[in-house]
Amino acid sequence: MTDPAITPIERRFTQADQLRFARLSGDFNPMHMDALAARRTQPGAPVVHGVHAVLWALDRLAAEADFTALSNITVSLNRFTYLDRRVECRITSRNASAMSVEVVADGVVTIVIRLKFAARGAASAQDAFAGLAPADMTCAIEEPEGLRGAEGWLTPADGASEMAAAFPALTRAIGVERVTGLALLSTLVGMACPGLHSIFTAFQADLLDGVPARPGIGFRVRIADPRFRVVRMAVGGAGIAATVSAFVRMPPMPVTGMATLVDLVAADEFAGRRVLVVGGSRGLGALSARMIAAGGGEVVITYARGAADAGEVAADIGAFRGKAACVVHPLDVSRDLAPQLAGIEGVFTDLLYFATPSIRRQKNAVFVPALHQEFFQCYVLAFAELTALLLARDPEAKLGVLYPSSVAVVERPEEMTEYAMAKAAGEVLAADLAVANPRLNMVIDRLGRLPTDQNATVVQAEFEDPITTMLPLLRRTLGRPEGL
Repeated sequence: MTDPAITPIERRFTQADQLRFARLSGDFNPMHMDALAARRTQPGAPVVHGVHAVLWALDRLAAEADFTALSNITVSLNRFTYLDRRVECRITSRNASAMSVEVVADGVVTIVIRLKFAARGAASAQDAFAGLAPADMTCAIEEPEGLRGAEGWLTPADGASEMAAAFPALTRAIGVERVTGLALLSTLVGMACPGLHSIFTAFQADLLDGVPARPGIGFRVRIADPRFRVVRMAVGGAGIAATVSAFVRMPPMPVTGMATLVDLVAADEFAGRRVLVVGGSRGLGALSARMIAAGGGEVVITYARGAADAGEVAADIGAFRGKAACVVHPLDVSRDLAPQLAGIEGVFTDLLYFATPSIRRQKNAVFVPALHQEFFQCYVLAFAELTALLLARDPEAKLGVLYPSSVAVVERPEEMTEYAMAKAAGEVLAADLAVANPRLNMVIDRLGRLPTDQNATVVQAEFEDPITTMLPLLRRTLGRPEGL
């Protein structure tokens, strides 16, 4: 429900808002700041600092309600809040001593906040942290065990002097030191502990009487559980005593480079092949491009956003095969493909179609038509257009095509209905294209769970080996009989 006494509260967080909060708090984690780095994390795109969304909601509420007796803030960061989405703050219950609030992004509840109003606790709860040494603010620990016993002190960021201007109503209600301390919880998780590979999940903060003379907050790790990759910390300082929970998320998936592949692929088995690898800047597309190059083939790899990633793939291939073995070209399958392909001359012997948007989306319904349309454009319409364009380049030549589908078509993971539907339609299209045109050597395969950034989860899952999965598919597509 929405409290009728409170003016409706909503906004859209932009990249400029991200930068401002990073300067206020000191949390510059790439998951929030760098679109290319964020696409290799679980959210797949930059997300709003969870604490930023909390402070925004509290500030707007404090502008219309009396928050001077606020004594406890309990927050569950349940889902990611993405940039440029409609974000609302809703009061779901309220009485004289408590208030419950939801932050909702495009209909999905991303954050739940519970507030208590009472006399504040004693300042002595902060004393145990006052003498801690400065924290390591460049932490990139990949396993929870490495954080056992970690502790340290975080000082306010250089931009913290603007905190009162950023959250004026909340500052008037609880004091700028406490607002600064709450903001530092974001920096604690995103920069110090767990640090680079982190997902903030929850915190509970008591607001205390008195503020220590030392600005900032201190922390001590209480639990670092490798089974669930969970870290829990005790925090004190800046007029707050808090507990903080976070996940140590999986780091970006490791890249298998040419140095490994040249020993696994015969040097001439793909010789004479010129292959267009759509989506070749990372993941299975990049791996396939490297394997083809290791086997003597030439590749043109495309990217929609990851120019730097594509450049790294090309440089790796070029170091072993020379620059001519790999060409990089931008290609956005959401737009008309013919003019984009005009800059690439010549005939291709094969097409590997790894184009994909982010496949895991937060939704407020089983089926979202706009999301299905996006997937359908990528996996069906663009694939059909691209295949036709490549066939037209030489009316006589054959074209090997790899259409990688997914076991999601039959397993149907939760919240992936639109993706599974589009992939199933793509399979039907690919099969019918092959029947209608004998020039096509169409290979369709439902790939299992492979170690890509899109498949990464907080808890390590069992993955199939990508090399032993992809190499036979490449041999079938590019015309090399299995076992030779």
